[in-house]
Amino acid sequence: MNKKRFSTDDLIEQIDAYVDVDYRDAIIARLQAADRLCEAARKSVDNCPCNFGGLDEEGRPFGKQPCDECDPLRKAIADYEGKEKR
Repeated sequence: MNKKRFSTDDLIEQIDAYVDVDYRDAIIARLQAADRLCEAARKSVDNCPCNFGGLDEEGRPFGKQPCDECDPLRKAIADYEGKEKR
């Protein structure tokens, strides 16, 4: 299996060159929608309360806490972008 990751723009370039016009617009729309969903998920994850675990006795933040809500989103974003989980 090819491990190289391609950007949406790379994929669109190949789609334009090789895919039948009837499928091209639908595929491109799906890729662009996936990019928008990924960006929205990233904003949701970044603003999740688990990122702000509270303060210790000296007023320092605890930092990121485990979260059943956003940890799966973090993994999905990393998979989609071809990166390791943040």
